[in-house]
Amino acid sequence: MNTTATGQYIQNLRKQHGWSQKELADMLNVSFQAVSKWERGDNLPDSGILLYMAKLLNTTTDKILSGGNTVVQKSKRVSISDEKEGFFSLGNMTYFFGEIVLLPLRGMKKYTEKIQQYLYEIADDVDVSIIDLELLRFQTGDAKAVLGESVRGKDVYLVVDMGNYSETYNIHGFENHMSPDEHYMDLTRTISAIGGKAARINVISPFLYSAKQDRRILRESLDCAIALQQLYSVGVSNIMAFDVHDDRVQNAVPFIGFDKLMPIYQAVKSLSTAYPDISFDRNHTVVVSPDFGGMERNYTYSDELGIDLGVFYKRRSHTDFSDGNYAIQIHKYFGPDVKGKDVLIVDDIIASGETVLDVATQLSSMGAKRIFVVSTFGFFTKGTEKFDEAYRNKIIEAVFITNASYVSEEITSAPWYQEIDVIKYISYYIYCVNSGSSIAKVIDPHKKIQNYLKNGKE
Repeated sequence: MNTTATGQYIQNLRKQHGWSQKELADMLNVSFQAVSKWERGDNLPDSGILLYMAKLLNTTTDKILSGGNTVVQKSKRVSISDEKEGFFSLGNMTYFFGEIVLLPLRGMKKYTEKIQQYLYEIADDVDVSIIDLELLRFQTGDAKAVLGESVRGKDVYLVVDMGNYSETYNIHGFENHMSPDEHYMDLTRTISAIGGKAARINVISPFLYSAKQDRRILRESLDCAIALQQLYSVGVSNIMAFDVHDDRVQNAVPFIGFDKLMPIYQAVKSLSTAYPDISFDRNHTVVVSPDFGGMERNYTYSDELGIDLGVFYKRRSHTDFSDGNYAIQIHKYFGPDVKGKDVLIVDDIIASGETVLDVATQLSSMGAKRIFVVSTFGFFTKGTEKFDEAYRNKIIEAVFITNASYVSEEITSAPWYQEIDVIKYISYYIYCVNSGSSIAKVIDPHKKIQNYLKNGKE
């Protein structure tokens, strides 16, 4: 990146608008010395200021960073059938942000290798590499990140699984399993190791850190918002997560990209593949939300598939807190008759699984034909024994879980387990972000689902 050309371009646009350095600085809420340094090419504006500056100067961030040139290094064409995979009119894409570098954090090496392979399939001439990353621990428990090589001027994607509790580290001779806190700190220290040399830093974190702690009730911490703001402050440009508990948490970082992916198409495809006889129509299938908090997610399934929606009203105690949850006092169903119909129970997270099993048990007693559980994340914090029992008693038919986060062997070997593969989905997302293309067609599942239901099952 030519910082001198960028500085000259900023200066030319400023003068065209008839502004002094101080006037532009005041509009950007920075010092005039900062503007002077940009125009001399000593450094660059950070991502938040860059976006606002582009609007003020009536240009684009790409043109500012390229010194006014059209930023097209190479042209790419999707090499697989758009219609087959449900991606319409991705067509010719332009490559804006340089070579893709994938940086896998703990436990994500094989996952990242699959992303790389899909990227090669998506585009004939994609430039993508995986760089080794060492996350070292001292005997005291302190840590540091060491990059295997430079990422200067490259488009970096850090791939992290905040929910991978199988990863361990030693402290004072004791082996500890990593919590989301340790994974998050590994992420921040890796960004620190990059040291501002990358063209862009993007975080691929399917399981968003502290997503459950997304709002304040009484005197509580706001962990998710604080983490997002910290990532913004250290230079992250884009964050991707799956099935975020509450979309409004992105308001904490209004000046960077925040994308929530929903694996609805992938779930429908997995359900239809495993159970070809399933019929997505009002006479045969019902979607049921386990609580009102999950209504938006379940409504999307209901709307896309054209089937009815039911919901369980759940009231928790405000005082009875144990095992990380407030006790459920009332759990009652409202909705269409489920007798003789297949039921989809859709949730974002299976933690202990008690809520899902309670819902499934009640629906089974109402005469539901088959009960399918669909969950983005499956942690099963109390093990799988109760799910095994529910399967033996024909209360649940199957549990579909994405591979967006770590799933233990105990779960994957269970007779009721079915995988929803989302790695190709993530790969398409990375490709679109890197190429500067709209990701709307990737995120919006409508055409993909309708195309698959019409043609894919045949």
